[in-house]
Amino acid sequence: MAPTAPVPLSFTASPTNLTLTPSQTFHLTIFQDLHFGEAEDTTWGPLQDIDTLSVIETVLNSENETQLVVLNGDLITGEDTFRENATAYVDEIVAPLVRRGLSWAATYGNHDSDYNLSRTAIYNREKTYSNSLTGNMVQTNDSGVSNYYLPVYTDGTNTDANAVPALLLWFFDSRGGYVFHSSPRSCCIYSASECETSCAKGLSFSFHEKSSNLAKTLLASNYYQQLTTDGTPIGQPNWVSSDVVNWFNSTRTTLAALYSPSPLPPSLAFVHIPIDAFLSIQESSSGIDAHTEPGINADIPLSQQGVQSDEGSSQTSFTYEGQDVPFMQALLGTENLLAVFSGHDHGNDWCARWDGKVSGLELELVGDGIDLCFSRHTGYGGYGSWTRGSRQVKVSLAGEGGVAVETWMRLEDGSVTGRVTLNATFGTDEYPEVPLTYTSEYDEGDPYTK
Repeated sequence: MAPTAPVPLSFTASPTNLTLTPSQTFHLTIFQDLHFGEAEDTTWGPLQDIDTLSVIETVLNSENETQLVVLNGDLITGEDTFRENATAYVDEIVAPLVRRGLSWAATYGNHDSDYNLSRTAIYNREKTYSNSLTGNMVQTNDSGVSNYYLPVYTDGTNTDANAVPALLLWFFDSRGGYVFHSSPRSCCIYSASECETSCAKGLSFSFHEKSSNLAKTLLASNYYQQLTTDGTPIGQPNWVSSDVVNWFNSTRTTLAALYSPSPLPPSLAFVHIPIDAFLSIQESSSGIDAHTEPGINADIPLSQQGVQSDEGSSQTSFTYEGQDVPFMQALLGTENLLAVFSGHDHGNDWCARWDGKVSGLELELVGDGIDLCFSRHTGYGGYGSWTRGSRQVKVSLAGEGGVAVETWMRLEDGSVTGRVTLNATFGTDEYPEVPLTYTSEYDEGDPYTK
């Protein structure tokens, strides 16, 4: 059931404690494709989660200058979870972060929505922690949840809404997976708090005539209580929605006016499912060069927004028809957007420069190009046994050379691969080739007993 009236879009970021270091740097650690809760009713499924936590611990112990952790989608394997405990996996995921006093910001992936799990339920569980900076700024029907931005300030002396940040971080929900369903039991929603305590736990619901618009929005934006005539799961669109693109464009315009005469600050973007430009680069005549664009490139072809994945059971039955073109154009039109980081394809972790060209499309590029980066598959859940790890991103804003971005993979054995600098000569600079290694000899599945 959709809201009865249009829901206003939010343009104001919640206050954050994110600031540059005294040396004018900002360090992010990206964990993605964690896939907690996979095969939880087996002996080996829970052991995968233990191994994933070990990866997180190893990375954070090695990267002890991390200032923000980004959880870039597929936190939970929703199709394998039970309604009663699905969001409890959030507690496991963030425990190492909470223990270290680290803040995090999340996007949600296609496996984060399924019969027994909804994005809103994950979000509500996250927001029980003060460390969570995950936001929900677009509360319109079918737009997903994790669409928001976070400012990073130069220091802690001026962090009000009108201050010009040193850096902007954009987060987008690429949706996908299946619609959250519920049992025949029902509850009647009067308020947002009842949504959090009752329906977000998995009960079905009906709206009361006195239901608050916020409660309706929280539920309707997550496809609650939608069934096919034969009761089969409903696939959700797996691309960034048009409402979110409109919000992104409007928010950029608002911020540009607010910060004027200063330009928009440098920014980074995070979205779980990659845009079609990733595939265009992978399938170009030059492909992915092992020395100028170092990283593993084992998922060929990759699965971009709008395409049904070949892996897992949380699939969406769509074919690519340019669904992400408005989002790509919005990214290209963003002043000072440095890089876009995605996951989803577990066998890829390269970066490449996007010049705005996509096969068969006419897109307008603002600036000198955007770097597109995959991150490393972190979890022992999900397909593939490529050595697990995490992408590190260090942004430097000191000196007269402008902004510099250095990025690398920290692997579960403590080693570093694929270290590159995303500067004007990236794409021509040569680096060591990244070896294709595995956690075990098996390409996927149970690492213990297979």
